[in-house]
Amino acid sequence: MSKWFAVAGCMFLSISIVDFLSLYAPLVSLLQQNLVFNEPADPRVIAGAISSSMVSQMASVLFYIIPILMCSMASIKYKFDARWYKITLKIFGFILLLTPIINSVIGIYVLFLGFRKKSL
Repeated sequence: MSKWFAVAGCMFLSISIVDFLSLYAPLVSLLQQNLVFNEPADPRVIAGAISSSMVSQMASVLFYIIPILMCSMASIKYKFDARWYKITLKIFGFILLLTPIINSVIGIYVLFLGFRKKSL
C-alpha cells in the first residue's frame, strides 16, 4: 500500500517541472529578446509575464494538496524508505524550492520528507 502512495505522489509532484518552466521560460525569452535583438524590454510586458506566472502558481497550489498528502502518508504513516523515493522527493523539492513564493514552502516540506530518517 505504501508503494502505491509513494508512486502516485511522485507522479503528481512531477507537475512541479511544468511550474518551474512556466515561470522562467517567459523571462528567458524576454531576456533573449533584449540581448540578441537589442530591443529594449518593455516593463509592462515583463510585469505581465511575472504576474501571469504567479497567478498560475497560485492555482497549482491547490493541485499540490493531493501529492503532499500521499507522500506524507507514505513517508510518515507507512514509513516508506526506498532509495528511489527519497531521491525523487529531493529532486522535486529542489525544483519547487527554486520556484518562488508559495511553491518554495511546499518545496521545503517535500525536502523535509526526502531527508527524513525512517526511525523518526
